[in-house]
Amino acid sequence: MSQKILAIDDSPDIHQLLRVRLKNLDVRLESALNANEALKMVDESRPDLILLDVCMPDVSGFDLCKTIKSRPDSSNIPIIFLTVASEVKQKVMGFEVGAVDYIEKPFEPEELTARVRAALRSKRYFDMLSQ
Repeated sequence: MSQKILAIDDSPDIHQLLRVRLKNLDVRLESALNANEALKMVDESRPDLILLDVCMPDVSGFDLCKTIKSRPDSSNIPIIFLTVASEVKQKVMGFEVGAVDYIEKPFEPEELTARVRAALRSKRYFDMLSQ
């Protein structure tokens, strides 16, 4: 059974690039362009992993991460920040608000794939232990 990834980024180009880069993984990639759409999709589809941009037009990725992590039904979904924001202070903030990883754009395809696989593997183990 394939796992679901929700990509939250305001750039349609990033969504297309992710589809190309992750096509060899057994995953279903869903896309949201803003926070409201993302929260609705989190509630409806329960993704196994979220790839989240920090710089969003309507709400910051940090605030969206806090919201997702504060909800009981989505608090255990791993979040990887995928962003151009590369300052150490921002990386630390990402981990403090609940992310499991932080990948800088432009990303290396192999690194992206490896980090996504690792996060999905951890999520699968977490789910098995929960049962």
